[in-house]
Parts: sequence; C-alpha cells; structure tokens
Amino acid sequence: MMKTWNREDALKILLEINGGFKAGTCKEDDGWYLKRELLSLREFIISETSFLDSINPAYKLRMLCFKLGLKNVPICHYCNLEITTPVFHKSEFRSTCSKKDCISANKSVVVRTMHKNMSEETRLLKNKRIGEKNSGSFEKKFGKEKSEFLKKLIGEKSKSRRQSNEEKLKRIKTRRNNGSSWHSEETKAKISQTNKLVHSSIEFKELYKTVYENSRKKQSETMKKKILDNEFTPRVNWRKTSKIKIVIDEKTFLFRSMWEAVYYVTIRNMTGQDLEYETIRIPYEYQDKKRVYIVDFFSKESRSLIEVRPKCRQQNNDKEISKFEAAKMWAKDNGYNFIFIDEEWFDMNWLNVKDSLFEFKVKTGQEISFRKPNIACHT
Repeated sequence: MMKTWNREDALKILLEINGGFKAGTCKEDDGWYLKRELLSLREFIISETSFLDSINPAYKLRMLCFKLGLKNVPICHYCNLEITTPVFHKSEFRSTCSKKDCISANKSVVVRTMHKNMSEETRLLKNKRIGEKNSGSFEKKFGKEKSEFLKKLIGEKSKSRRQSNEEKLKRIKTRRNNGSSWHSEETKAKISQTNKLVHSSIEFKELYKTVYENSRKKQSETMKKKILDNEFTPRVNWRKTSKIKIVIDEKTFLFRSMWEAVYYVTIRNMTGQDLEYETIRIPYEYQDKKRVYIVDFFSKESRSLIEVRPKCRQQNNDKEISKFEAAKMWAKDNGYNFIFIDEEWFDMNWLNVKDSLFEFKVKTGQEISFRKPNIACHT
C-alpha cells in the first residue's frame, strides 16, 4: 500500500535521510527511492510541483521548488520571463533570468544599494585597498616617479569634499547669471563635429541599436506621463500650425489656431468666463499605443469640454474617433459635456464675434483679423 504524504512529513524524512537536503543529491532515477522504499514520496514531490510540467524540468529543479514551497516558477522582475536557472549549491533561485541585460540591470541596482548603505569608514578602507592593489600596475605602466605623483594626486582628490546638491545648483545658477557657458564656441563646434562623425556611422548605430531603441521608448513614456500629469504641454512652435499670440491684462496667451483665439475672446466678452486652455488631458489607446488627448478648452462654469475645429476634421480617421470617444467617456464619468465648436457656431454667433473682436481691439490695441467661415467650404 502506497503511503499518503503531506509536506511536513516529506520534508522531515528528506532532511533525516539526506542530511542537509541539498537539491540534486537525489538522482533522477528511481534507485535512491527504491532502496528506501520511498517511491510514493517521489510521486508526491512530482504532484506538488506539477506547475513545472510545461517546461519538462530536471528532477533537481522539482526538489528545489518543493523545498522552497513554491507554487509557481519564479519570474524575472525585469523581463517577466520564468527563472529556470537556480543556484543549486546554495539551494536558492537567482534574482533574474539568464539574459545578460537583466543580469546587468540587477547588478547595477545591487551596486548602487551597496554604495548607498556603505559607511564612510568602509568606503575609505575599500579605496585604500584598491589603491594598494593598483599601485603595482601604476609603477609598471608609468614608472616609479610618475606613479608616485599620480597616487599623490588621486589621494588629494579623494580627500576633497564632495558638493551637496544645493551647492551644485547654486554653482550652476551663478554661472548662468554671469552669462558664462560650459564650453567655448570653438569647443562646441569640435564636439558637434565629433558626435556627427561617430553617431552617424553604421557601426556605431548597429552597436548601440538596442540602447537607442530603449532610450527613445523611455523618453516617449516619460514625455507622455509629463503631458498626462499636466507637468508639460507641447509648445506651439513645435507644431506646424498657426501661432496666434494675444495679450490680455499683461498675460500672454498662445493659441494653435485663429478659431481658438477668436472663440476664447468671444466667450470671455459674452459671458465673462475665463476658459482654461489645454489643461485637461485624457489618456486613450490607438493601434495598441498609449496616447494623450489634450482638450482645447475646459469650462468649470458650464461643466464642458470644448474642442474647436471644422466639421470636416472632427472624425475623419480612426485616431480622431478613438480620442473623441475617450473624451466623451471621460465627460460622462465626470458629469461634463463634450461639445464641438465648428463653423455653424461662428455663423450663429457672428454678431457677437464681431462685437467681441471690436471691443478687444479698443481695450488692448490688438487687432485680430478674422473672416466668417464659409459653411459650404467646411461641409
């Protein structure tokens, strides 16, 4: 009759028979278990580690997972792949998978943490040991006289006090206030020329292809997050659109189109509302990519999200449809209305538009030349 095992009894018997119970000491054949009449124990361990069946593992991997009480294969927190390369002599799993990028990233984190937690006394002792270890190579490479000079110079630099972040910022601010630049124009030109030659070469691009791709991806994600968190708004002159600049009460407003500027001035004159421009950001997805839709205007008084554009440009492709659907959903969830201001609105409110532009000219001395949109041209 086969014995029915539980985890506690299985661990106990393995520890007694196998000493320290190191994974891998029980061979994969049935001989070890047959000699001790423990075939039911082997079957129990296999059933407890059935989550490993899909990767067809060595038996010692099952033993290690059983000892550690795992219910799933450990996952690398850098690439989310399964870790199937344990350290058997230590009876534990590695921190990452076997990919070089993941190992390198983990080492960087470990080293940074080590340096952060290292006491000043330990740091000085390590620097001294490194200096003693390298002293022989210094003499071999530079000779005794120059070696002594270099060691003395390095020693003096290591004793110098490091600047705090506040002192660094103060130094940078002082340099900028004095009109100083980090490099002369001649040096800048040399650096620029060198970068063009190096970075434009096929060998360099191939060598650092992955680095560039990861850098662009990280930069894109960072900018999207800043836009979404209202920490950054793309500047007007970054886009191939009209740049309309008006000044009201010594405050400068930049609009991306004439329609937006005229609508803002008209509503301000008609209702006294000071509409918020490009402050609401709505995340949406298009072609499996996360994007951010910046709404033109936002009104707290009328609880409205306002998009100013001609009818022909309201939903003329899948991308526009995706972002406008996201805006409608956001408005519904937050108790707002999502409305379009098109050529029909300007036609219906044309007298108010003319009066508002005239009063704006009288008060500020700025003239906005705006012709009434032709409805026939925009349908």
